[in-house]
Amino acid sequence: PPTRPPTSPPTRLPTRLPTRPPTSPPTRPPTSPPTRPPTSPPTKSPTGPPNRHPTTPPTNYPTRPPTKLPTRPPTGLVTRSPTRPTTRHPAIQPTTPPHEITETPSHDPSQNPTLSSPNASWMAYGHGLSLRSIPGGVNFISTYFDVPTLLDQFTTQLMHYGVTWFILNLSSFYKGDRYLAPHSILTSLNRGSTPKRIPRDEWKGHDENMALELYPDRDVLGELIMGFQRRGISVIAYLAADSPAMLKTGESQAYDYDNKSPYVDSCAVCPGLTQTLAPFCACAPSVRRWINHVRPLYNDDYPDDDNRDDDNDAETTLLLQRAFADIIVDEYAERYGGRVAGYWIDQAPCANVPLVAEVIRRYHPHAALAFNRGRRLPLTNNSPPHEDFTFGYPFWDLANYPGSHCRNFIIIPVQESTVDGYYYSSSDTDGGGTVMQTSPSLGHAFYPLLSQWSGGEYVWSVEQASEWQARFMSAGGAWTWSVRRGTSTGDGDGNGLEMMSMIAPEDVAFLQRIYAGLGAQPPYQYECDWTPSAVPSEAPLVMS
Repeated sequence: PPTRPPTSPPTRLPTRLPTRPPTSPPTRPPTSPPTRPPTSPPTKSPTGPPNRHPTTPPTNYPTRPPTKLPTRPPTGLVTRSPTRPTTRHPAIQPTTPPHEITETPSHDPSQNPTLSSPNASWMAYGHGLSLRSIPGGVNFISTYFDVPTLLDQFTTQLMHYGVTWFILNLSSFYKGDRYLAPHSILTSLNRGSTPKRIPRDEWKGHDENMALELYPDRDVLGELIMGFQRRGISVIAYLAADSPAMLKTGESQAYDYDNKSPYVDSCAVCPGLTQTLAPFCACAPSVRRWINHVRPLYNDDYPDDDNRDDDNDAETTLLLQRAFADIIVDEYAERYGGRVAGYWIDQAPCANVPLVAEVIRRYHPHAALAFNRGRRLPLTNNSPPHEDFTFGYPFWDLANYPGSHCRNFIIIPVQESTVDGYYYSSSDTDGGGTVMQTSPSLGHAFYPLLSQWSGGEYVWSVEQASEWQARFMSAGGAWTWSVRRGTSTGDGDGNGLEMMSMIAPEDVAFLQRIYAGLGAQPPYQYECDWTPSAVPSEAPLVMS
């Protein structure tokens, strides 16, 4: 290899993007709400620059004065809280040359969290994106997903708008049977459940005789983490608590149920895995193998779980929840450590949340965690003390009430009524009636750009999307847009392969227009009148 002259230092890329906030931001007194300049509020967390994820234990949390947070939607026309000064989030303009890349890791172990700087403080006043449409396991997309294509698109078209994080698949979206990275047990236990590196000229597609075991494993998420870290962008891993046991979606939705997978012959395998199902093809070998594998590991703790075909009893559910944390989460959390900023856990009612949080923090003590369970609207801390930012979903019925609907407007005034952008858990610490605020969870809104999470039609106007995002961020919140992956035809040759490896170009163009309009200020155009209805199924909301 070429050698460098001994007297000439190597040329280094810039270690910090020009748009990053200063490394020593001012601190605010712990007993008084923060104040923000009326014309140029901070665009990132006032307690620390973005992309800083501490790995050292926190100091003792100072106590906070009692704060009464709103627990019910206000009535009448919603206006900005009188206790919060009117602030304006400046429009984001592309000021950084898109080709400049930092080699600085996206986390900084020198930043210790406190009650005024919790684990998700780096997300406050910021925004990110979610791309959760990369399927796990062996398939054409995960095998040939071109990570440099996505990184190049982001670097040249979106990074200079201040995007701070990406929520990316570790498991498939809404399913726990396949993953985007190899696993020491699943890869060999369940054929086709994790990606492989297969040369393009050897791809046989739907061929059950394809010798997957001869090909090396591929860690798609690991490649994405490395690429985004080089650009100073944090990665939050998406993980479905559905687990390989399919606790939420059910065995019939597994990738290898009833011969759906070209790599698993269910008809030949199922008879040896179950005693009662008929016909024998109607089972998912991946689910049966996983349950049969973990049962012996916990026999002493769950002595009543002795029927291998009765997988819906309470004992089995507890066993499988524990196995998900001990075996699946543990291995991935150890592998990625502080290289991921945090985890967004879907289907959290199917998980042992305290155990999952404990396992993750064993390897990354200050990972920012969100758990999809509990109340959606208005935002609240559903999983204290384990969650660090709200999961942030809109009203569940996207078909009738899309993200832009007035039913979801309540997140704006409630976020603006918080003292510092966080939702706290109240506790009577001294037993004498003194209520203290603990377990901060940052207000985080997680909304689809379209009518569905990864598809559909646009339901937002640029002006409404910019105004709602700007108001939420100006109130100390964090905003994530869910976008779709580009589509390709055929087997993805040529331009098709490139398209399937990037964000849909239409979504990128729409996002650019939203980001350019983030300077919304009063009087606002897209407020809603929130009037509670006696009929819960109806939407008593009208855009004012």
